[in-house]
Amino acid sequence: MHSRVLKHALELALFFVFSAWADVCPGQCVPTDDVQLRSSICAEQFMNSEANVCIISDDLQEKAVLKTIDETMNSGQWSKKCRKKFEDFICRMTYSPCDDSGEILRPTLNECLKMVKSCIGRSEQALCFGLHD
Repeated sequence: MHSRVLKHALELALFFVFSAWADVCPGQCVPTDDVQLRSSICAEQFMNSEANVCIISDDLQEKAVLKTIDETMNSGQWSKKCRKKFEDFICRMTYSPCDDSGEILRPTLNECLKMVKSCIGRSEQALCFGLHD
C-alpha cells in the first residue's frame, strides 16, 4: 500500500515537472517502456523542432551528428543499455528547461561525444563524428 501511494505521488510530481517544462520549452519525451521507440520519437521530435529560444541551436553539423547517432542506434549495433543512455541524453538535450536568459540548459556536443565513446566502437565513432582521436 505504502509503495503504491509513493509511486502515485512520484508520477504526480513528474507530471507537474513535465508540465512546467512544457510551458517553457515545447514538447516532452513520450512516456513508453519501449526504449528504442521512445528514443526514436525523441530524436525525431528533436530533428523536427522549429527555431525557438528554448530548443537547441540551429547547428546543422550538430543535428547531422545526432541524426547519424540515432540511425546507428536504431540499426541494432547498440546494446539496450546504450540505447537507454542515448535516449536519456537526447531527451535531456531537447527538453531541458531554460535559464533566466532564455538559453537552454543542456549538455554540449563534447559531452555527447564522450557518451558515444562509451557505447560504440572506434570505427563507428569515427564514422558518426568524422573525428579521430
